[in-house]
Amino acid sequence: MNMKDDIQKALLEQLGISGWPEDKQQEAIVTVGGPLLQAVTVAIFEKIPAEKRAELQAAMESADAARIGAIINTHIPNSTEFIESEVSKSLAEIKKLKGN
Repeated sequence: MNMKDDIQKALLEQLGISGWPEDKQQEAIVTVGGPLLQAVTVAIFEKIPAEKRAELQAAMESADAARIGAIINTHIPNSTEFIESEVSKSLAEIKKLKGN
């Protein structure tokens, strides 16, 4: 599983929509996914050593999922749990900003 899949899985669980039809899941993800993805990406970059950030950025720009995963997994122990935690925090912040 890659970072995007980890984020999407965590988002579906956090929103409580994993049992919805796939087309409805995708609509919900599109609605909150952009800001959420940005927030999680920033959190990941903050955990990656400064000297590896350009390499991660290049891998992201070229959509090299294997390289992205290798960099993240090397520098963020329990990366899946980290991503799930960041999704939870970011989703809570989005809900707070929307007044929910």
